[in-house]
Amino acid sequence: MSSRVIAGILGLGLTIVARPALIAQGSPQNQPTFRTVTSLVPLDVRVLDRNGKPITDLKATDFTILEDNVPQKLGHFSATTLSTTPAPPDAPPIRRAMPAENAPLAPQTRRLFLIALGRGRLQYPSGGVDGAIAFVRDRLLPQDQVAVAAYNRATDFTADRGKILEVLEQFKARHELIEAKLRQHFSGFSAAYKTGDLPTTMQSEIDAIFTGVEPRTLPPGRIPDASTLKYDDRVATDTLQRAELLRERIDTATALGQPISEFDKVALAEAERFGSSLEEYFASNRQTMMDLGRLYAGIDYLRYIEGEKHLVFVTEKGFQLPRAESDMSLAATANHARVAIDIIQTGGLASTMKLSSKYDPGSMSIIDITKGEPLQQRIVVSSLRQIADLTGGQASVYEYADKAFDRVATATSSGYLLGYYPTNPSFDGRYRRVTVKVNRPGARVLYRHGYFAEPPREPINHRRALTYNRVASAANYTQDINDLPLKLATSEVKGSSRFADFVVNLTLDISKIGLVLDDGRHRGGLDIAVFCQNADGDAVGDLWQKMDLNLSEPTYQRMLQEGLTYSGRITVKGLVKHVKVVVYDYASDRVGSMTRQVR
Repeated sequence: MSSRVIAGILGLGLTIVARPALIAQGSPQNQPTFRTVTSLVPLDVRVLDRNGKPITDLKATDFTILEDNVPQKLGHFSATTLSTTPAPPDAPPIRRAMPAENAPLAPQTRRLFLIALGRGRLQYPSGGVDGAIAFVRDRLLPQDQVAVAAYNRATDFTADRGKILEVLEQFKARHELIEAKLRQHFSGFSAAYKTGDLPTTMQSEIDAIFTGVEPRTLPPGRIPDASTLKYDDRVATDTLQRAELLRERIDTATALGQPISEFDKVALAEAERFGSSLEEYFASNRQTMMDLGRLYAGIDYLRYIEGEKHLVFVTEKGFQLPRAESDMSLAATANHARVAIDIIQTGGLASTMKLSSKYDPGSMSIIDITKGEPLQQRIVVSSLRQIADLTGGQASVYEYADKAFDRVATATSSGYLLGYYPTNPSFDGRYRRVTVKVNRPGARVLYRHGYFAEPPREPINHRRALTYNRVASAANYTQDINDLPLKLATSEVKGSSRFADFVVNLTLDISKIGLVLDDGRHRGGLDIAVFCQNADGDAVGDLWQKMDLNLSEPTYQRMLQEGLTYSGRITVKGLVKHVKVVVYDYASDRVGSMTRQVR
């Protein structure tokens, strides 16, 4: 299989060339077999009445499915109302496996939630963090699994509510101080020259939120339309900067009694549509891009887990994205991963809102709060609602968070699992738009509104794809990842005038690796990728190997003390200036990475 480019490492300019064929190595009998797979499209559907309560008495004949406006024949129907069952052993959720041909879809017996805490003040005024705490404490079923993601960290999925509640309490106590420091970091005109990465000096404060659990690093997800967003950012920055200079000139002209040109008036009007000053725009845009990257990271975290997943995004302000296409792109990515996005806006816009006389603090609701709402804020709210609606989730704005979380819990307590075989059998990679209608007046239908028609692949593909995804994300992340601690040493062995051998020696903490004890031996495996670049930022060599582990008890005990060692030799085409090593353990779904300058 030919090599293919993953991405460029930010800050290093390194182009990573990986060989996915090297991931699955082994004896011939263990090699994947290829076969045709009938593509049954699953749809997780929730139907609510006018009061937001689930409608549970529908039959298969009550549903109509359209794909790109073409009616589809229902191939599977089941209704599920979740009931309390004993909590299973606290094991990680099942990763998706390729189903047997024509196998029926299996309704889920538990829910899986990722609570993604965005940037900004999430507690005041709507009690965003308190709402999340009450949701985990009071509304989860024993068998449900939940994880929390904040900044660049995330917990594992667990049914142990105590662990998650401790993280949420720590976030409530610490996040406003962290946000104050981040606002200062991204304030002023210097913010235009800073990346959206978290400052490394604040990592210890973020890690303190996760005291009591062993968090994992979540590198920002790949944003499909990142180049378009970068262009829009540049246009906005130029427009606002030009307006700042014009205002100074206009003030001088006005003082001298000189007229203002129509050109200057148009330029100022163009800047007004952004609804903020240049400095405010810098800070808001950095917050938006960080949240957007974390949302894509959350989708990647959930992508390869079996069944439907819910990403509950708690945000202060939402997104200030200039194009509706960005909303559609996010929704399409979530839909293909079978992730429903529920959005809870915590009222960060309340400072510019006017409360009507209908506001009743005792009722715990906010009514008619949108009077006088600026255009930019209405666009943000529309964006949040569209993303939630397109993915089968719900958006809650201008209200207390406990009610919003209650709606999520109620809506997900029951539903229908539909499946159909598309009348268009071609796997052309296009995005197919899906419509689900219900024969029940006044019903609200929540479901994912599309998927990408990708060709079927061999049964081993999901493990390969997950490995590739995790390694690629780590390779493009500018900071080291210590979820799998490692030590790195390098050396170069001179070869011919054009080629040389570059040697990488690693020492890993074996206690962090997911080994299985089988017949007295500790078994597992690691994927190790090494990427080298020269001083000009060009790739000069790479290596991707699988390291199989089959350790006796004495060897395992020795490695607990001394560490697990690995040595890799890469033939490079030039002098190596930078080297990046990524180690991935599929069993524990953890990554370690390190970037070092050689000379």
